[in-house]
Amino acid sequence: MPDVILVYPRTLWDIQNVTTRLPLAALYIGSVLQEHGFSVQVIDQRVDARWQDTLREALRERPTWVGISSMTGRQIHWGLEASRIVRGADPTIPLVWGGVHPTILPEQTLAHPLVDVVVVGEGEMTALELTQVLQEGGPGAALEDIAGLVWQRGGEVIHNPPRAYTPMDEWPYLDYDLVDIENYVLAEVPGERSLQITTSRGCPMRCGYCYLTVVPDGRRYRAESPERTVQRIERMVRLFGINAVHIIDDEFFTQCRRASQVCERIIESGIQITLRTNCRIDYVDRMSLDDLRLFRRAGFKHLYLGAESGNDRVLAFIDKGIRREQVLRVNLKLKEAGIAPKFSFMGGFPTEIIGEVKDTIQLMAQLIEDNPEASTTPVQLYSPYPGTALYETCLRTGTDMPQTLEGWTESGWEHVDYSWLTPGEERFLQRAAYFTFFLDGKTVAESMRSPLIRLAARAYGWVVRQRVRLDFYGCMPEVALIKWALAHSR
Repeated sequence: MPDVILVYPRTLWDIQNVTTRLPLAALYIGSVLQEHGFSVQVIDQRVDARWQDTLREALRERPTWVGISSMTGRQIHWGLEASRIVRGADPTIPLVWGGVHPTILPEQTLAHPLVDVVVVGEGEMTALELTQVLQEGGPGAALEDIAGLVWQRGGEVIHNPPRAYTPMDEWPYLDYDLVDIENYVLAEVPGERSLQITTSRGCPMRCGYCYLTVVPDGRRYRAESPERTVQRIERMVRLFGINAVHIIDDEFFTQCRRASQVCERIIESGIQITLRTNCRIDYVDRMSLDDLRLFRRAGFKHLYLGAESGNDRVLAFIDKGIRREQVLRVNLKLKEAGIAPKFSFMGGFPTEIIGEVKDTIQLMAQLIEDNPEASTTPVQLYSPYPGTALYETCLRTGTDMPQTLEGWTESGWEHVDYSWLTPGEERFLQRAAYFTFFLDGKTVAESMRSPLIRLAARAYGWVVRQRVRLDFYGCMPEVALIKWALAHSR
């Protein structure tokens, strides 16, 4: 039976082999623990329909502790469901919460009766030391010397010193035997077998909506060596027969020279693989065409780019560090390099007016017109992340935010108090979040199996682009049809 159980909670959008990426947080922690002789069981609620029974079975012989990893939002709800099962089976088993949300709000998280300890920041070495201390001293062991913990003693909340990050080359290779890998192989395009990898952590930028600006070392970029990255990719290809890798770093291209070295080594290795990752628009703007062509030869057929807004005032307000003209220029540059860009967008920022949201929608349409290989996300409604600069702005507008861990379970744009918007503006944004799904004529169409539905989705994309060109957004009965279809597809 396991020394440690690591629970990865469900989210709102869990479709096996479509959205179920590897639970990398659990794999990193579990791999370190197993390297040091501790047994670990990972329970991923997203892929285990009987996860409650799996958890109860694992609890029969008392583990040293149970860990819950959670982002802000619905994962908290399912993490609490798992915690209730643990508490009911044995109230003496420590419940340890980590991840982005507990890191940002450790005291509020710790105040919940189903939380005994909070891990702040990177959890690998903290988890190892916690396991060693608890196995030696039992549930009442002193935790003072474990960096990165927030815990209680006699009702007093104790913040231990922060945990210094460990160089990534010092981590063991991930132990994929902790999970059934076939649950996480995705087909992002037909015929693909894609898995995910992290090769660096942190992003030095200051985007006002991003949680990395407030978590420990979130803005400190650190990466493993190019040699190790390529070795890990080769290992994944050999073990699992994949032909695509999605690099889900916070920002893979922070050091362009390192990214080039990774690509050079991939080409030298002879691996034939599709690569995709996210990249900042200003980074691409500074790259040469030779750089981009090198990335394309290595396998980067796609890049995800955060444009967020089509209005320069809004871009400056959210500290994005880019301008509209750069988005247009980068789109054409990637077209010349043979790399297909996918641009992401948001709307509903504090102080943003509808005219500025329309600037965003018009930019989306222009990107598709300028580059037929480009695609776009829908306009995603802004949701405040606790602790960020824009979150503080929302508080100043009088927006109500949750005051308990349980209160954050419904966090998301559907439940945000957009106090800075009029009812009409909020209705427009919510409609835009639906009809811009179809704007590029590709994103929805490529996910459909039926040729007829694919054709209809492409045709509706043309209709949306005409609406944008004419600035006509009234009389949109199709939005109700889209809402119905999405609700009945879950």
